[in-house]
This record gives sequence, C-alpha cells and structure tokens, in this order.
Amino acid sequence: MESLAQKFSEVHSIPVLHYNSLAILDEIDHLFETLEWISGESTPKKYRKQREHYMDVLLDTDYTFHGKKVAIAGDEEFVKRWKDPLNMLEIETVGVANLPISSMNEEDLIDLSEKLESHKVDFIIGNTHVAQLAADLQIPVIRSGIPVSDRFGEPQSVRVGYLGAAKQLMECGNAILENSHSHSPYISKLTETLI
Repeated sequence: MESLAQKFSEVHSIPVLHYNSLAILDEIDHLFETLEWISGESTPKKYRKQREHYMDVLLDTDYTFHGKKVAIAGDEEFVKRWKDPLNMLEIETVGVANLPISSMNEEDLIDLSEKLESHKVDFIIGNTHVAQLAADLQIPVIRSGIPVSDRFGEPQSVRVGYLGAAKQLMECGNAILENSHSHSPYISKLTETLI
C-alpha cells in the first residue's frame, strides 16, 4: 500500500502520509495532530474521549502481555498490520507465516503447524483455516483476515483508530486469558484486615 500511495502522490503532486497500522498510540496521535494542523481546529471531544478509553483499556490489559508469544499467519500486509501493535505491547512474534491469500493450501498449514510445535505460542492470529489448526493444537485464536467463514461480522471489524486499537488490545488480552487455565484468583493480603 505504501508504494501505491507514493505513486498517487507523484502523479497528483500531493503530500502523502503512510501509517503501518493506525493501531499504535503514536501513529493515531500523529494522525490527529496532522488533521489539527491541516484544519486549524482542535480534535473533537468525541475522539479525545476515545483516546481516554484506549488508554484505560491499555492499562487494564497491559499486565497480561508480559512474556507472551504469538504466531501470525497471513499475507505480508496482514502480518505487518498485526505485528507492529503486538511489538508495542512487547508480545514476541514467533512463527510468522507470510501466506498469500490466493494460494494458501494445506502444505502451508502443515509448515505452520511444524513451526508451532517448535515454538510454543500463547495464541495465533489468522483466518478460518488457521483457526482449525489452532483448534487441533488447542491454542486460542483471533480470527482475522480472509476468509473468516466460521464467524459472523469479521468483515465489519475495525482495528484502527483509538476504538479499533482498544478492541484489538481486548482481543489479544482475552486470547491470552483463554489460554491461562490454571490461574488461581488473586486474594489480597488486605482482606484479612477487613474481617
């Protein structure tokens, strides 16, 4: 997409900005700062509230990401779109598979399966085909990409901007929680003082 935007910029003699994902706080903030500069107006309250929501979700979910690992399967743009926000969260990306949508086949999934046997991951991100592999390996999955034919609504999922990035954080956090079967509830030492 970046090369396409660059060609458009050259043909029409207009500046272009490129963002890898618009799901990282710095990128989203930069977009709104740029829009403020262009328009001469401040960011509307609606988006400031969305930023506050994103920050709240980040604080709520941050503890779940430490030391976690993920595998991503999809085409190059798909992998890049997910990898940057995950790196921001310090989730290690292992077993990345650049699988073209048009030619994903059973051999690609076998290769990914072999990678996953040698690299333990906490969750996988990929389409319906990858979801079946994840189910076979008993690894939580975030369904994303094309095709997602075993869930309704994926084409309407938004994972950009403050609200989309917050949704993405919650998806990752929930996938990690799904994988942590042996968590015992936290009981504060202060509860003894309440009795």
